[in-house]
Amino acid sequence: MRRSRRAGALLAVLVALGGCASGSDERDRPADAEAPGIAQARELGRFAMDRGRFADAARMFEQGLSEARARDDIQAIADLGYARALAELRAGDAGAAARQAGRLRRELTRRDQPVPARLDLVLAEARYRLDSPQGSRAAARRVLAASGDPLLTGRAHYLLGMISADAGNQAGLAEAHRAMAGAQAPALRADRDVLAGRLAQARGEPAAALERFTDAAERRRRLGDELGMARALAFAGTAARDAGRRAQAADLFYRAGRTAALRDRHARARAWLKAAIEVAEAADARQLATDARDVLDGIPKGE
Repeated sequence: MRRSRRAGALLAVLVALGGCASGSDERDRPADAEAPGIAQARELGRFAMDRGRFADAARMFEQGLSEARARDDIQAIADLGYARALAELRAGDAGAAARQAGRLRRELTRRDQPVPARLDLVLAEARYRLDSPQGSRAAARRVLAASGDPLLTGRAHYLLGMISADAGNQAGLAEAHRAMAGAQAPALRADRDVLAGRLAQARGEPAAALERFTDAAERRRRLGDELGMARALAFAGTAARDAGRRAQAADLFYRAGRTAALRDRHARARAWLKAAIEVAEAADARQLATDARDVLDGIPKGE
């Protein structure tokens, strides 16, 4: 896989500690030195993350985390626990990410250790994907209260804007969009384009929304964020349909669904491909409807 598919744009901040294990005898190691098994698991997990093998990374981090728990090494527990939650999120398992992040947050709180804002950001993202807006909002607000890192706060504003958009809260959406006005990182600029598109939709301007969603999809494509790109394409499909551009809408839904299918996001793929078929048939784009149906039929049943 391309190296650009790394822990990703906005959440890619961080599994950064530790080098490879040394070959020294255990008896020569200081009492507080990190165990070789922990260092090795961290390095293997980072290697897998760097290559987009997020499920493999989660397994590696879990191995190191088990060793850290056995040693009751709170620093390693915090580092590897966060890394595992991030890997689960990038692998598409929001439930596992939320459970891991929540478990780690509770342990850090019990032991009077600081809870890093990056952990709350993973929790906010996971809960948003699990359709838990209240939990996501609370975690995102903790990020804003605790961090001055523009990558973290920018993503938190994005999540708050998406939650507002989903709830029909145009004022909250506009506030989040304004808060991201100075965003410079490419990933955050893509996020801001999505919020701009949703704001245009809320104002009844589907053509403007289509342009912004298309911009967001292209930015995310360049970043190697394929699933983020697919979501932006699906938003663009909705905007094109609202603008009366049915053939274009069908093509956008088809491309979103195809990417989701190829990346094993089967529930989303089905929804987007069915939308592509419906809109394509209404536009008398029969070949496109057939192409979308072929991809849909190739998704394993029961997944």
